[in-house]
Amino acid sequence: MAVSRSGNPYGYASLGQGLVSQQAYDVYIHLHLPRSPPNLAAGNFMLDLSLVSPDSATRLTTLSETDILAHSRRPAILTYTSPLLNTVGTIAEAPLLLLGFKKEAEMLDVRMMEAVEFARGRRNVPKSLRLEVQADGKMQVYSARVKFVARFGGIRYASP
Repeated sequence: MAVSRSGNPYGYASLGQGLVSQQAYDVYIHLHLPRSPPNLAAGNFMLDLSLVSPDSATRLTTLSETDILAHSRRPAILTYTSPLLNTVGTIAEAPLLLLGFKKEAEMLDVRMMEAVEFARGRRNVPKSLRLEVQADGKMQVYSARVKFVARFGGIRYASP
């Protein structure tokens, strides 16, 4: 991930050939974040996802509104733990933390889009995406994954 002008981490990814037009998808973001003081202090933060048209893949740094086929912003937050419970949990998990079997991190799963569908035609199916983590303070990110889940519909025929 890079850092935007506003100081937020962001990244681009290629989507390959897996998406098709006229098929509904649910889109999820899986974030792996450290439970670090800056991340906990950030509180609520926003995830900003843009699915980018194939024509703009060569000029991703200067996206215009016509380059974006679908866009969504959703809130996220790390799970709150009181200072007392946090201390007790850290002491209880200390052996696993010291041996490297456990990390002070959290996985967040955020549904970004529901039943997003792309019009017929090659130019209407995204070939890349842009994800930005927007927060007032600095955010630290271990990894980010985007997952597309096809929503199949219509009449199905099962032979007897």
